[in-house]
Amino acid sequence: MQNEVIECVRRVVVVRHDIIFTNRPFLFQSIPVRLDSKLNHKVLSKKSGRIGEIMYRQRDYVRDYIFPLVTAQKYTGGYTYKEFLGSGFLFGNNGFALTAAHVIGHVINRANTSPNDTVVVMFVAEDEKWYAFEVLQAELHPTEDVAILKIDGAPWKSPFRMRNKWEGSSAKYHMFGYPEDAVGDLINPEEGRIIPRPDLVYNAGYIRRRLSFNPGIPRVKGENFFELSEIAGVGCSGSPLYILNKRVWDVIGIYVGEKINYRGTSVSYGVREDAFRDWTPLILGTSILEESQNYSV
Repeated sequence: MQNEVIECVRRVVVVRHDIIFTNRPFLFQSIPVRLDSKLNHKVLSKKSGRIGEIMYRQRDYVRDYIFPLVTAQKYTGGYTYKEFLGSGFLFGNNGFALTAAHVIGHVINRANTSPNDTVVVMFVAEDEKWYAFEVLQAELHPTEDVAILKIDGAPWKSPFRMRNKWEGSSAKYHMFGYPEDAVGDLINPEEGRIIPRPDLVYNAGYIRRRLSFNPGIPRVKGENFFELSEIAGVGCSGSPLYILNKRVWDVIGIYVGEKINYRGTSVSYGVREDAFRDWTPLILGTSILEESQNYSV
């Protein structure tokens, strides 16, 4: 697919992480929200009708820069959870983020998508509640498994920048992401029901080998990969692979998933940073590398 820009409906909603569900859709209970330029959410209480301040600001936690993506559908009074998509991360300071193309591509290309469907990224505020921000635009890389997102609610900041150096076998990396199997692992002790909540998980490893072909990774396009030492799991696709450089996090790739061989064992992969750092998306107007120079420490 050539450079395709997908326009999304603008919306912001508070997501309560303490709602429980069994086999029915997870209801994202929302209350009226207004977002100002300082990322301060002014929330209207349903009970009192009074305006209260709930601050969302980035506090230099890892979860302020790496986020889960989900789809939801608007209904009267809230949103219905539809699908957990994967992970992504902010870069630069203009409200842009990166993820794996297969994380969001099947959603934006789905023929039967409802007009009320929306894709949101989620962050945890100081009140320990999830806050969701609309994905306003998305664009897929023409050849590699990479997508860029435009996130509502700018200004944003990020410590990530593109590494812009050659990396190969034995290079060590760090990674945080939101594995799907951790979304529903909290149980309500009284009712035995699942409390849905994405949970940030750490992973680290090294590059096994550098590839210039696709070894048959399911649902993943492209030809420029690292074979990785560690399995992160479904849901971590779109997570950054990075090297710590003092307070700057140098991105060397994006985690894209695993492949199971005929013996039932798995190996994981990431798309190489050198395959997309010079990409100039239409929605960005400059290269990924150039925008990543606007990092914050």
